Amino acid sequence: MIDLKINRKLNNFSSFNGIDEAFLPIFISKYLKLNNKLFIVLKDDKQLSEIESLISISNPNCKVFSIPAWDILPYDNSSPNKVLNGQRINTLSSLVNNDFLVDELVILTTFNSIFTKTAPFHFYTKFFLDIFVSQTISILSLRDKLIKMGYTKVNTVRENNEFAVRGDIIDIFNTGTENPIRIYLNNDKIEKISFFDALTQRNKSKLKMDYKFVIFPASEMLLSKDNIEIFKKKYSSNFDIDLKNDDQYTKILSGYRISGIENYFSLFFDTPLSNIFDLVSKKKCFSDIKYFIFNKNINHVLKKLEEIELLYKRRRDEFSRILEPHENYLTLNEFKNYQKILKFNFINDLQLSNSHDYLSKKIILPSSNSIDKSALEYLSEFINKQLNNRKTIIFCCEEKEKLFNYKKYFEGIIKDRK
Repeated sequence: MIDLKINRKLNNFSSFNGIDEAFLPIFISKYLKLNNKLFIVLKDDKQLSEIESLISISNPNCKVFSIPAWDILPYDNSSPNKVLNGQRINTLSSLVNNDFLVDELVILTTFNSIFTKTAPFHFYTKFFLDIFVSQTISILSLRDKLIKMGYTKVNTVRENNEFAVRGDIIDIFNTGTENPIRIYLNNDKIEKISFFDALTQRNKSKLKMDYKFVIFPASEMLLSKDNIEIFKKKYSSNFDIDLKNDDQYTKILSGYRISGIENYFSLFFDTPLSNIFDLVSKKKCFSDIKYFIFNKNINHVLKKLEEIELLYKRRRDEFSRILEPHENYLTLNEFKNYQKILKFNFINDLQLSNSHDYLSKKIILPSSNSIDKSALEYLSEFINKQLNNRKTIIFCCEEKEKLFNYKKYFEGIIKDRK
């Protein structure tokens, strides 16, 4: 059924067929033995989450970094979910600021995600804060750094991107994380760091603690005086209108983060925006990383670009002060250029020339509600035949209970087989 052999000859192929989506986690697990760093573009965040979980099980020592897409349409009046956006910033900052020379690593992202541009490379190297036990840092200094990184000072921390100061205790809800941290200081020295529950405000003693944490910026658009000045100049040069009566413009100048501020992303930097491919390829430790894309999902590229263009024109007709797509989104020419330079590898479930065929074939079993014994007997014969031909069969079920039931059934029929 499936040829699981992995050897150096596979580096001669740019296309791999016979790989159904269900087989992808196994393909990744095997290919990591040939190349210990992979970059995989998936169709959506649902598939991303599933693949991430499966890799964590099959390759527990592998570092998996997920770069989710914003949960809003291009040119939307709303802003992305803070947790989702935080996860994106968290991952990009981690990839930029760490060297993974010997690590087994997989970067997962989606078509929607790769077309949304990122902050310039230098942004991620500049805005992060190391926190560790025994570190000496004043409360005032820590407070000022958090505010500079876009965090909001509150009385009680409840949500991402918030912090609170209570005497010698500082609570921080790091962007893109599930649990906030509580820092205990004594004479400006960190004595202890613990997780706590944002609802009950009680420490979570059962969670494993690290001695070191990295605080990432709350947003890629920080409303500092310098950034607002850059925005002011670029906004006025892009839109020749009466700025005094521009409500959004005046709110941003006053330091207010309006909903949908992401539509002006590029106006907050004096250098061009970057993108996921650029951030990864600039790191020396990723010079040999393999890029994989599902070939049948390549149509998502044109569909995504058509969607961006359509929403741009619709928004432009309703609201004249809007940036052209190339300012905040990857263009088709840019994508094709990265495809050529980074040598994308394509995964197919069909047979193509100049490709390596894994010959995988998905067989749908009867549902557990209507198990037909003759169908199972037929399947048993089929499995025995494939095993006699020294083929590998991967049996997948939606639930563990179903898997155990099928396993018990086949163990009684298939003798002396693993």
